[in-house]
Amino acid sequence: MSRSIPLNESAVEVFTKSFIGVNRVLVLGGTGWFGRTALAMLKHVDVKTHIVASRPREFSLDGGILTAKSWDQSEIARFEPEMILDFAYLTIGKAEEIGIDRFIRVNRELSAKLFFACRLPSVRKVLS
Repeated sequence: MSRSIPLNESAVEVFTKSFIGVNRVLVLGGTGWFGRTALAMLKHVDVKTHIVASRPREFSLDGGILTAKSWDQSEIARFEPEMILDFAYLTIGKAEEIGIDRFIRVNRELSAKLFFACRLPSVRKVLS
């Protein structure tokens, strides 16, 4: 079953203007709510995406199948993203489930991955 994301036309217009001159987009946290919404909006832009999630998987979105990969530093560097969309973080509600120490550790690890990607020479824009 394909999940459909309702989009506001004005929001799509504002969002897609950010991608003028951008060819490759790295989407961190691509299978969460924010990531899926961004990917639904990216259907209106001609860009290549590299989707990263906590685990590799295929998922459906608006009638299509997308592939999320796990973090691979070398693969991301080879992709040479020009823009990063960062939605990879645990929300505070997850702290109750996994404990505050693990919550902090995981979010620090996710931040370190974002900082690595931001330092790639190809990156010109970041939305986090």
